[in-house]
Amino acid sequence: VLGLNNLYDYAEQANLKKQQESSDGQGLEKIRRAILSIIEGDIRVILIQMANCLQELRVADNLSKERQLETANEAMNIYAPLANRLGVWQLKSELEDTAFRYLNPEQYHQMAGMLNEELAKRTKKIEAAITLLKQTIAEMGLSADVTGRSKHIYSIYRKMQRKGLDIDQIYDIQALRVILKPNDPEERSRRRNESMTENEPKMAPADLAKYIDHTMLKPEAADSAFDQLCDEAIQWGFHSVCVNSSRVAYVAEKLQGSGVKVCAVVGFPLGQMLSKAKAFEATCCIEDGAAELDMVLNVGALKSGNVQLVEDDVRAVAEVCGEAVVLKVILETALLTDDEKVQACEICTRAGANFVKTCTGFAGGRAEPADLALMRRTISPEMGVKASGGIRDYPRGLEVLAAGANRIGAVSSVAIVTGQAGEKAGY
Repeated sequence: VLGLNNLYDYAEQANLKKQQESSDGQGLEKIRRAILSIIEGDIRVILIQMANCLQELRVADNLSKERQLETANEAMNIYAPLANRLGVWQLKSELEDTAFRYLNPEQYHQMAGMLNEELAKRTKKIEAAITLLKQTIAEMGLSADVTGRSKHIYSIYRKMQRKGLDIDQIYDIQALRVILKPNDPEERSRRRNESMTENEPKMAPADLAKYIDHTMLKPEAADSAFDQLCDEAIQWGFHSVCVNSSRVAYVAEKLQGSGVKVCAVVGFPLGQMLSKAKAFEATCCIEDGAAELDMVLNVGALKSGNVQLVEDDVRAVAEVCGEAVVLKVILETALLTDDEKVQACEICTRAGANFVKTCTGFAGGRAEPADLALMRRTISPEMGVKASGGIRDYPRGLEVLAAGANRIGAVSSVAIVTGQAGEKAGY
């Protein structure tokens, strides 16, 4: 009760309505942080406020037009982002969709009509996928919660606007979430003994190849190093090779027709370039054959609280990438606090990135399981997590995948997929 009273007092004294109307992205973030500070860690307070806001939107047809817009703006600007930060995805989705209905009714009803036409088909596909996943996971001796849903209207609309696409060009309208349950110690021991007895691990070293971006970013690397990089990628079936922008054309020619993708780093390794310089480098990389880009976040701007600059920086490259090119954003997790990691993930989600990534390998640190799990919890379900930094052998590869990564950046890629020891230092 005290927390709610404090929140009401803040809203009145700070004239929250007026602040929202006049604030940019950075100002809105300050409001959200102020609210989290006022509740003093009692999450119940913010959950009650989210529920109150949602309930008011559900019956908003009975309110005045002014009150409808005021509540919808509050939901979209304050409570939906906070729900996203707390991982309350269902509440976030309904807040956004219901607010969208009043903020842009014409677009909302148009989108709802197009999506409802195929709702029954999408629901059947999700149910079939859940059944298959549960069966497969059970056969592996694991236990998991498997859920599925169709993407909510506002998230699809936002992606269409950001990428300049029509509804029939959006292919990820459905999503599945799998949360593995940890086994008790006795069960883990039993399964480990079974594995040792059978000498048949669930994922063999070679199975990791499809997750790996085989990387060469050393400034002294000669042509022969990139020849070897491409030959190894083709031989072992790595997902991509990752190189500096000046090497994209060279490796793209070597890999033509192989099925191995070209990944280029942008703004590497410091991320302190002008946004237009990053966007220009990204454009050049794509023209030279890059299918994926790993850009470096402007860490200094993030630490200075300049959220809008960081978001605009990522968005500038995301707009160059469009729908066809995958964008990963390197956070430099070793330089960030946990709060900053969460904030960076939220920025990347809003700006249109496809992945968040741990490290460049040039600023210290490594891919820590706790960071990967935090990143996975924070980003939107359709995004990916790339682990990079200190992954030099097969056990580490398994560790980062188990922690939430679905892509690995490594120099010691061949060692990983052959079960050998990798280089003792480096990326």
